[in-house]
Amino acid sequence: MLNFRQITTLSYSQKLQFIIPNFDFDRFAVYGEQIAALLDCRILEREINADLQIWLLDFEGCHLLLKGEYYSQSIWLEALDDLGEENLVFIARLFRSKID
Repeated sequence: MLNFRQITTLSYSQKLQFIIPNFDFDRFAVYGEQIAALLDCRILEREINADLQIWLLDFEGCHLLLKGEYYSQSIWLEALDDLGEENLVFIARLFRSKID
């Protein structure tokens, strides 16, 4: 199970960053599957590159991007529109309640 240490909402950029201790880019699929399961959302597309993975998620009719980057060793959700930003605020509260 994922061990989230911190959830950071970057509202000016419509992003929700997950701080995962010892993040391993090669295990992005494991992290992504767990995040999708926790959110009860569907994975619509997966794009795998050498240093960046991008998944398109459907969260209650809202499309979000789940991204993982090798160089920054980070993983985040990104909103595609204003509705997505509202959902990120909800998701941040949901995850914070699980780590508090």
